[in-house]
Amino acid sequence: MTNPYVSFSLTRYMRNGRDSAFFDYSLGTASPIQRLVPDVANRTNWFNNVSGRSWTDSNKRYWHVASAKLPQSDSLIQFRIRYLRGRGSVAPMWPYGVGVDDVHVYDLRYPILKAGVSVAGTLQTSEGKWSDVLSNDDLIAAIRPGNNGSVNWSVIQHPTTATLLGRIILDRSWTVNGDGAKGKLRLYFTDQEAEILRSKVNCNNSNPLFGAYNFELIKYGGVGANNVIIDNLQSGYTIYQPGQYDLIPYDNGYFAEIDINSGGEFFIAAKYVDTIITSFSARTGANENSVVLKWNGKGTTSYDVQVAKGKEAYQQNSFVSIKKIDGNGDDEFSVVHLVDDATEQYYYRVRGVVANGCEYYSGIQQMNFRTDGSIVIFPNPSGDGMFYLLPEKTLPPNSTLSLFNSKGQLLWKRNVATTGTYDKVLINLASGIYPAGVYHLRIASSGQSQTLKLLKTSR
Repeated sequence: MTNPYVSFSLTRYMRNGRDSAFFDYSLGTASPIQRLVPDVANRTNWFNNVSGRSWTDSNKRYWHVASAKLPQSDSLIQFRIRYLRGRGSVAPMWPYGVGVDDVHVYDLRYPILKAGVSVAGTLQTSEGKWSDVLSNDDLIAAIRPGNNGSVNWSVIQHPTTATLLGRIILDRSWTVNGDGAKGKLRLYFTDQEAEILRSKVNCNNSNPLFGAYNFELIKYGGVGANNVIIDNLQSGYTIYQPGQYDLIPYDNGYFAEIDINSGGEFFIAAKYVDTIITSFSARTGANENSVVLKWNGKGTTSYDVQVAKGKEAYQQNSFVSIKKIDGNGDDEFSVVHLVDDATEQYYYRVRGVVANGCEYYSGIQQMNFRTDGSIVIFPNPSGDGMFYLLPEKTLPPNSTLSLFNSKGQLLWKRNVATTGTYDKVLINLASGIYPAGVYHLRIASSGQSQTLKLLKTSR
């Protein structure tokens, strides 16, 4: 190895100033045991004591990465974790100690790309071999595909407190697409980014055991996977809970590893440790160009209803306040907002503040009053007979859907109520009464209509 490193998962619950833990090593079988004390630039979450030679506190009781550069040698290297228990009655009395798991020794060829960088490119992959996604020799991702192919990739940075599906997401996200985007995928991020995300959802450290290993991984695999959240469809998301993907300590951070059978957008996310805003919804009101916002909440001092007008404002996280409400111990809240431009798209969220000053945000609700724009079917063809009608804007009011078979026979007809949100409509042809073949869906409103072809295939 030209640049040997050791990384592992660590948790510390020690009696501050009384107990100490050390990482020791020896080269060969006859060499003396030494303490591993690398330079500051070559270690992450290493010894925290002011002397820089031991761990002595319980400030990180949650599992986190610890990494250090190893001495370069051709000899056998041996490690041990040594714990020195001091005397005294300083809390915690029991349990206390350190936990170590998932130890990796490897050749650090590339460091993780630092936070705050957005970049894109193309990569040629080979079947069964790991291919690193790099930017100026900094590591972004890696893929081991099941076939030869090419991958279009990108990594972008998100604004502070960017949300997705009611969760706060890591400041970076990844997109991989192409015929080589099948197999095992690794997504790299730094411990610094993980700490920032942890602090956003764990105000005042209300859960001292919550850390990176509690994060979720979200994949968007629907139509238009392009690393732009605002054009994603709810049906395209898959959420992987901790344990459903692997999180591996590496360098000054981690990589999340997951099996994929297609490309998509990938996010690291976390729910608020204390959820105080739930069931947030937005619907068109009785008055023209009005929006009714409703949510449930608990334990909140005040709420601030906010809106971003237009895609650009949303992408820049430029939300403005439209209404502030006292919590008053109530559980249900409602606000009506009159929009001043029905041609724009509106993005709503609610910020809640609790007595200790912690802030929490709801998920984003998107509203749009335009009825022009294209309509697509996804997936199409479909092997299970489940199709989604996906309008680019919102469906025209009082729309009627009619389904015909390949002979032009009407199979069913139904009305669709519009809400002002992106009206995803399920077309369920999974039943055996709908054999594999071609179907035609007609969408009619106000004397106008368009027809789309659906193809149900055999599994």
